[in-house]
Amino acid sequence: MKSLEELRDALDIVLLRVESGQTLRTALDDAPRFRCSREWAERWIEVRRRIQNGEGSALEALAQFRKSVDLELRVSRLVAKRSLLPIAQAGAVGLSALLFLVATQTLFGDIFRLLASELFCVLGLMGLGVFWISRLMRAYRKELWFLEWLDFISGLASRVSWGQSLLVAWQQGLASVRKNQELKNFLESSYGLAQNYEPLPIHKTNQRDRRLLHCQTRWAQVHRLFIANERVLPLLQKELDRAFESFQDDLEKNAELLGVKLMLPLFGCFAPAYLLMLLAPLIRPLWQGAP
Repeated sequence: MKSLEELRDALDIVLLRVESGQTLRTALDDAPRFRCSREWAERWIEVRRRIQNGEGSALEALAQFRKSVDLELRVSRLVAKRSLLPIAQAGAVGLSALLFLVATQTLFGDIFRLLASELFCVLGLMGLGVFWISRLMRAYRKELWFLEWLDFISGLASRVSWGQSLLVAWQQGLASVRKNQELKNFLESSYGLAQNYEPLPIHKTNQRDRRLLHCQTRWAQVHRLFIANERVLPLLQKELDRAFESFQDDLEKNAELLGVKLMLPLFGCFAPAYLLMLLAPLIRPLWQGAP
C-alpha cells in the first residue's frame, strides 16, 4: 500500500506540472524512484509510451492512471479497515488461550498441572478452534474475488481512455482474474467471440451468486456495445463506480457476519478448553477421593 501512496503522490506532482504546460519528459525529470508491483510498472510504461508517441492526451491519460491508483488505494484501505477487527479478535483468542495454557503449566504447575489425557483434550480443542477460525477466514477471503472484477474494469477503463483498443486491453486484463474461474471462463469466451464480432449467447449461471450474475450481465452489455462499434468507455466508468459501491456494502456486511461466526469457535472450542484447564485440576482430587 505504501508504494501505491508514493505512486499517487508522484502522479499528483506530474499532473500539476503537465497542467502548467510542461511536457511529460520535463515533468518526470526529478520524479522520485520507488519500488512498485510489476503490474503497475507495466501499466505506467504503457501510458508513458503512448503519450510519448502522441497517441493520446498526456493530461487525460495521467488523470485516468491516477484515478486507477486512487481506486486501488481506497479498496485496499477498505479491506484492511473492515477485516482488521475480526482478524484481531480471532488472533487474540487463540494467542490468549495458548499463553494461558503455558502460564498455568509453568508458573502455577503445582496447582493447575494437567494429566497427559487432559492436556491432549485441551490441545485438541485449541487446535480445532484454530482450524475452525482458519476455515472461516479462508471462506471470507474467497469472497473477496470481486476485487479482481474491480481491478479488471479499472485497468480496462484506464487503458481504453488513453487510446488502447478494447481487445488489446481486454486480453491484458484477463490476467488479473484468477480466483473466480467461472468469471474468467466467461470473459475468455466473450473475448473469443468478440474477435470475430460475434454476439454473446445467453449464459446461464448460478442464480445464488448475485455478484457473479451482476458481472456477467454488465459484461454482456459491454460485449454488445463493442460488436455494434459503439463507445464502451462510459459504461466501463459507470460500472466501476457502481461496482465499488456494491463491494463496499458487501464487505461491511461480510465483515459483520464474520465477527458473528468467529464467536462459534470461541464458545465451542476455546471456552471449553479454558474450563478444562481450570476445573480439571480442582475436580480431579474429588474424583480420586470418592469411594
